Amino acid sequence: MFLKSLFKERNNYDVTIDILSLPSTALITWYINSPIRIGLNKRVRKYFYNLHYNEQRLNNTPYMADFRLNSIRLMSMKVDSVKRDIFIDDISFEQAMKILSVSGVNEDEKYITITPISPTFYKLWPHRYYARLIERIYCHLKYKIILLCGPGEYWHLEQIGHMMGGKYDVARLEIDGI
Repeated sequence: MFLKSLFKERNNYDVTIDILSLPSTALITWYINSPIRIGLNKRVRKYFYNLHYNEQRLNNTPYMADFRLNSIRLMSMKVDSVKRDIFIDDISFEQAMKILSVSGVNEDEKYITITPISPTFYKLWPHRYYARLIERIYCHLKYKIILLCGPGEYWHLEQIGHMMGGKYDVARLEIDGI
């Protein structure tokens, strides 16, 4: 289905800008066969484009979204900046604060929640890494740390807490529906 749509789109665009500049997207950009194909000047994929932007001029941005927007800015296009804010409605905020109040967090307190669980074993980080991460966060920021887990996973939180030896202000919550 996807390949059929590519056949239909071939030669239908004046300009194709490959913001991702991955090997697969470079190939698709080349296949679409626009007269102007813009992408990252990097390794073999640069041969799929006829105009390039340089990665070195983009490396001063820590966020991938800013990196992608800068790639457009380098082509003299106006782009608004990115805000990294997440807004939630009042009802969801109240529900979250009810859950967090169990751990002693009030609305004005700074805290970080960590969910050290993954349903796939190869994505599960070792407990000692979480213990070390929590220690570093707490020592540098002095934020309250809240470990979250779903039903039946509390033993993960206990293991991490045991590795920290009770030295840090860490709350452990088991929440239904995670």
